[in-house]
Amino acid sequence: EVFASLVPKKADRPSRSYSRALSKCHFPIIISLSESWGVQQSHEFLRTYLFLENRFKKRKKDHKIVAFFFLMFQNDNNKFVVLKKIDTLYTQYFGPVSREKLTDILKVLEQAAHLLKRGDLVAIPTETVYGLAASALDEKALERVYTVKGRDKSVALSVQISTSQQLPLIAREVPFEFEKLASHFLPGPLTIVLKKNRSISDLITAGRDTVAVRLSSDKIAEKIVELVGCPIALSSANLSGRLSPTCVEHVLEDLEGKIAGVVDGGETLFRLESTIISLEDPKKPALLRFGVVDKGAIEEILKCTLTVDPKALKNQTSHSRLRF
Repeated sequence: EVFASLVPKKADRPSRSYSRALSKCHFPIIISLSESWGVQQSHEFLRTYLFLENRFKKRKKDHKIVAFFFLMFQNDNNKFVVLKKIDTLYTQYFGPVSREKLTDILKVLEQAAHLLKRGDLVAIPTETVYGLAASALDEKALERVYTVKGRDKSVALSVQISTSQQLPLIAREVPFEFEKLASHFLPGPLTIVLKKNRSISDLITAGRDTVAVRLSSDKIAEKIVELVGCPIALSSANLSGRLSPTCVEHVLEDLEGKIAGVVDGGETLFRLESTIISLEDPKKPALLRFGVVDKGAIEEILKCTLTVDPKALKNQTSHSRLRF
C-alpha cells in the first residue's frame, strides 16, 4: 500500500515512476505483485527493481529493502497459479568499524545488535575469522544458521559470551582446568568445550551434552554480544565446505542476500580458526581442532598430554584459511 501510494496513477513511463517510488522507501518493505497486474507491468517492475539493486551495490549503500515477488496468473480453471517466486534479501552493511573508536560508532553496532535481538543473522568479525551470529535464545534464528550455511545439524555451533559472568548461563560445570586455561588464553582464540546448561538449545549442541564456549578478544565481537544482552551462537560466516572468511569480501561472496547484516571490521587478526579443547572429562582433555593456540602451550599450562581427536589430524592444514 505504501509503495502504491508513491507511484503516480497515470504514469506514462512506469520504470521511472517505480524508480522514484523505490528510492523514497528508506525502510524495509514487502511487495507482492497482485494478480491484477499484467505480464508487461510485472516484468517492467522487476526489471526496474533489479536495476536499482545493482545501483545500490555499486554505491555500497545499506541494503534496506526486502521484497518477495509472487507472479500470479489466471489459468483455464479460473484459479491463480504462482508461476515464479523471487526472494531478495538485502544484506545491510555496517562499517568500516574501527576498534580504536568504538564509542564513536556505537550506534552502528547497536543497529547490528538490534538485528540479532529480533532474530536475524549478522556476520561479525572476531580475531580468528568472521562468524555468523544468531541469538542463542532464538530457536528460529538458530534454524536459519543451518539453512543459510547448508550445514548438517550434527555439527554443533559455538557460543560466544562477552564476559565470564555469562558462563553459568551456558555451562553447568566449570572445572578448575578451565580457569587455568582462561587465565592464560582468554579472551582469545581458544574455544573450550564444557558440559552444557540444560537450558541451551539442542540446535546449538547438536543434541550433545556439551557446549563449545568462546570468549573472543576482538573488541567488536565483545561489544556486540554485550549490546545483544545474551550469548550468541556462532559459526564461521561461509557456506558449509567453503573457505572460512577472513574479511568482509569473503563473507559477501557466500552470504550476500542471505543474511540481514555484516559488520566490517577489516581483515581478521590471525586469519585462522580458534583451537578447540574439550574439558568434558577435565582429567582427560582432548584437542578437537588445531588452531591459533599451540597444542604445546596448552599442555604446558595443564601439565598433561592432550589426546588428539582423529578429526583434528584429518583437518589439519598449513593454509592460512581453513575449511570449516
